[in-house]
Amino acid sequence: MSALEELRAAHEDMESLHEELQRELRSVRPRSKRQIIFQDHKLKFVATEARKRAKLVHALGAVGAA
Repeated sequence: MSALEELRAAHEDMESLHEELQRELRSVRPRSKRQIIFQDHKLKFVATEARKRAKLVHALGAVGAA
């Protein structure tokens, strides 16, 4: 896979993760402690994945600029 294709795919992944975060934050507020913990873990996982993709985009951008 070329660097440009990887960059595009990483951007698409970031967009879908962003949409997932928005969907989760707009969803019904959790009512029980268990639901709160589940939502917290889900948001943390999605945010961590988005951070990984952002680092990849940054690295690919640095390679592409060189």
